[in-house]
Amino acid sequence: MTKYNNISKTLLLGCCILLAGCEKIVEFKGDDVTPYVVLISKPQADSLVQLRLTYSRFFLDGHPFRTISNADVSLYSNGNRMLLLSADSGNYCFDCRPKPGDSLEFKVMVPGYSLVQAGTRVPAEPDFEVLETAFDTINRICQVKVRINDPKGRNYYRISFEGWTKNYYNPSDTDTTPNYALLFYSTDDIVFTDATSVDFLLEQGETSAYGTNLSFSDALFDGKTHTMTFNMSLGGYGSVNYVFDTVRYPFYVRLTALSYDRYRYDYTLKQKDNEFELFSEPTQIHTNVQGGIGVFAASTIRRIQMKPVFKRIQ
Repeated sequence: MTKYNNISKTLLLGCCILLAGCEKIVEFKGDDVTPYVVLISKPQADSLVQLRLTYSRFFLDGHPFRTISNADVSLYSNGNRMLLLSADSGNYCFDCRPKPGDSLEFKVMVPGYSLVQAGTRVPAEPDFEVLETAFDTINRICQVKVRINDPKGRNYYRISFEGWTKNYYNPSDTDTTPNYALLFYSTDDIVFTDATSVDFLLEQGETSAYGTNLSFSDALFDGKTHTMTFNMSLGGYGSVNYVFDTVRYPFYVRLTALSYDRYRYDYTLKQKDNEFELFSEPTQIHTNVQGGIGVFAASTIRRIQMKPVFKRIQ
C-alpha cells in the first residue's frame, strides 16, 4: 500500500509542477480604464463620406458605446477641406463624394484628448469581365466565371453576387414577392484558401470557400489576368428559390477594390468572430487611426450585369 501511496504522491507532485509551469501571469490594471476615441469611416467612391465617433469601452462593460457629439471634425480631400453637412449623435456627414485615386484625411479634436487623425486613398475601379453565367434549371445550379484584369502592384478585392429570390418554403405560401439580396456562393479557387488553416492541412491542400462577401488579394496573380469559377445552388422545395426572369429581375456580379487598411480590417474582424473560446490567442483588430483606434479605409465598387445562358452543367 505504501508503494502505491508513494506513486500517487509522485504523480500529484508532477501534475502540480506541470500546471505551475503552464501558468501564465498577466498583469491586469483594473484602474486603467480611460476610454479611447474610436473613429470608424469606410467611404466608397462616388458616395458621401460619413464618420462615426464613439468612446471605447471596457470589455466587461455591457453598456452601449457612448457617442461623441462635441468633436471638432475636419475632412480633407486632396488637401481641400470639405463642408460638414450634418452632425448628430456621433454621426458626421460631409459634402464629399470621392473619386478613385482621391486622398482623404480626417483630423478630429475631442475635448480632453490629443489630435486624432487618419488617412486613406480611394482605390482604382476594378477591371473585370463576366465570361459566362450558366443556369442549370435541371440540377438547380448557377455557375459564374469571372476574369480579373489585375494591374501591377498589390491589390485587394471582395466579390459578391446580387440577385432576386422568392422566399417561400412550401407551395402553399402566398408571399412570393421577389427580394433583392446577396447570394450565397462557393468556390475552390486557391486565392480564397488559407494555407495555414486546419481544414487546409486535414484536406491535404483541398478546401472550399463559402459566403456572400469573400475577400482576397492578388498575391498569386499580381499584374496578370485570373479566372475564377463560382457556384450557387438555385434552391428548390424547402429552400430559397431564385427568380429566372432575368429581364425584369437582373443578376449582378459586384467586385469591390479595397484599400489595404480596409482589407486588413475586414480580415482581422472575421478572425475575431471565428476565435475559439478556449486555447486561442486574441485577435488584434487592424487600425490605422493615430491618437485613437478604429479604421478609415476606402473602397471602390463596380457592378456588371450577368447575362445567363440556360444549359446543363457537368
